[in-house]
Amino acid sequence: NEAVAHRWSFLRPTATFDTAADDYLYDLPVTFGAMVGDLIYDDDEYVHRIIEQTTPGMIDRKRAVNSASGLPYMFALRPKSVSMTSAQTIELMLYPTPDAAYGILYYYDAKVDPLSSSNLYPLGGQAHSETLLQSCLDIAASRYKDDPGGRHHAMFLERLWASVESDRRHSPKTLGFNNDGRRITHIRHGTEFTVTHGSMPEE
Repeated sequence: NEAVAHRWSFLRPTATFDTAADDYLYDLPVTFGAMVGDLIYDDDEYVHRIIEQTTPGMIDRKRAVNSASGLPYMFALRPKSVSMTSAQTIELMLYPTPDAAYGILYYYDAKVDPLSSSNLYPLGGQAHSETLLQSCLDIAASRYKDDPGGRHHAMFLERLWASVESDRRHSPKTLGFNNDGRRITHIRHGTEFTVTHGSMPEE
């Protein structure tokens, strides 16, 4: 009976990758669904910098004007060409092209693949296994025992509530930077400017 659907934390994993000098294209995981927020540098030297999202067209235009390498401050996502034998994946574009190896961290919404002989375990792990089992029993009772809304449905709702509460307790309160008053350096159109998160300075 919640107004807003719960967003499961296990469907929003964290991923990292390392850039390579002179390479501006990077394949994202096959489970990638959508980016959540900006990219974050995972190196202590650049911990206060972020990489903001733009469009593929913007990066193409910037590369046409200036193809020099440096510390990336923009990224874009675009689908890769698909074949009859493989699923379509997403590639990430960086600008400017990295001039060295940088650690990058990001959050994303994951796609859920059907269970199969090669994908044996559902997302959520042991913490939600009983909820998944009770969901299957609820569906079976509804379809094959003509018992919709019966005992198994009530048990499923009880387990679902418990899973939601457990997921909330173990989920981070925020994603990305903790705006605790630190100074974060942004780069827009090649120009650096600093934003201080927190209370306004006293006059």
